[in-house]
Amino acid sequence: MNESKIKFPHIIDHYPSAEIPVNGVTSRLIQAEEQQFIFIEFERDAEVTTHSHNAQWGVVLDGEMELTIDGKIKHLKKR
Repeated sequence: MNESKIKFPHIIDHYPSAEIPVNGVTSRLIQAEEQQFIFIEFERDAEVTTHSHNAQWGVVLDGEMELTIDGKIKHLKKR
């Protein structure tokens, strides 16, 4: 488990880490019967291997990211 120097707010930080095989990532997992919420913080630029999920959505709280969905590159950042 990687831990960043910046902590999540306590309401999130006390949940367990999700297993994400990317260096420099801190995560917290909130899981229910049919859904889960994963909070992820990257310490630096990271590249995640191509993979897929069922329906999902995400929110960029700070910084920016590039995400490829159905072969189309999306540039996402905090508004």
